[in-house]
Amino acid sequence: MTVFQIADTATDPARLTQSILQIRYLLDLYNAELARILTVQCADVGRLGVGRIYLEKDSPAWQQALLLRHSYQMLYECHEGDGVAMNHWLRKNHPELKPSPLLLMVDHGGLQSVHDYLSDQLPR
Repeated sequence: MTVFQIADTATDPARLTQSILQIRYLLDLYNAELARILTVQCADVGRLGVGRIYLEKDSPAWQQALLLRHSYQMLYECHEGDGVAMNHWLRKNHPELKPSPLLLMVDHGGLQSVHDYLSDQLPR
């Protein structure tokens, strides 16, 4: 799977929304999974996907989107852009991140924990 880095789009709602939708595609996430990560309704992700709405600046979903974008970038760096390895890592159980990072983010609101873990893995 071909993946790419995502630009820092923190100030533009349309660009951050597009970045998050690209991340959803690149990490093979369902709309419902992305909705739970962003703390929005699944229908909202559908509306984001067709350009009817954008993430609202400074909302909880906006903050989660920024954290997800940064987490994606760190995951990209940790795996040197290997999309297969990135997707495998996200779905694999890790002793430090129980359950898998994806389930931690989706079912337990653990995006910050995954972000912090990835941050610790990168060289300083």
